[in-house]
Amino acid sequence: MRLSFLIALLMLTGPIQPVSAQQFRIETQIYVNQSTETASENTTLFADGLVFDIQTKGALTNEVAILDPQRRQIILLDRTRQVKLQLDEIQLIKMADSLRKQTSTNKAAGFLVNDRFEEDIDIDTGTATLNSALIQYRVTGQRPSDVRILPLYNQFTDYFTRMKFSDPHAFPPFPRMRLNQTLSKLGWIPSEVTIDIDKNMLFKEGLTATSKHTLIPNLSNRDQTTISQLKQQWLNFKPVSLDVYRALGKRVASNRPPSESVSAKSE
Repeated sequence: MRLSFLIALLMLTGPIQPVSAQQFRIETQIYVNQSTETASENTTLFADGLVFDIQTKGALTNEVAILDPQRRQIILLDRTRQVKLQLDEIQLIKMADSLRKQTSTNKAAGFLVNDRFEEDIDIDTGTATLNSALIQYRVTGQRPSDVRILPLYNQFTDYFTRMKFSDPHAFPPFPRMRLNQTLSKLGWIPSEVTIDIDKNMLFKEGLTATSKHTLIPNLSNRDQTTISQLKQQWLNFKPVSLDVYRALGKRVASNRPPSESVSAKSE
């Protein structure tokens, strides 16, 4: 089981504070089961309509994801190989459709697509649960005081969830997409999200994971320097295709058969 699955299922934004609609930062920590040590940490920088997501602890610290919503694009930078991958909205939709068909007919992983969630929302306490046969999400959050951040936030969660479709080693993030719908409908930004997955063919021991988030209503000088560096890398890194970026040889993610896909994702 790969950590990228947890990130796909949990990655959200932070607690409610007055923020600039243009520039703010979100710190994310993910904890697995009862561990007090973080399994993954991310810094997400929102600046002038762009989003820069940087993993500071975990398996993908060499990779930065950039959202350019005006062009409807996600750009992945591999800072080790100095290459970049550009994914547009149409590519992501096609990948999602292909993987949805594969996953829905897979005996072990089909519940990720086929299970239906029931919502239980308590506006007064700012809590919500989504329950399916095998998965439960528990969320704490509320509407931000500065609602101008919501459009970019919703684009961030949408694109960064669907970005997982480009990685054949990541679990299908369909449950997280369902959670996105609820959050967008409520206009909430969560401060904490917990997912419980019961024991099943894919998760032999089950799983509990929690993400915690801190929103910082400004960018530091260091953040601004980081953004400038990332923009230069975005400009200068060599563009490559999906199969080259993911080191897939002649095979691309959308062509991976369901049985092989589940085997690879169970590492």
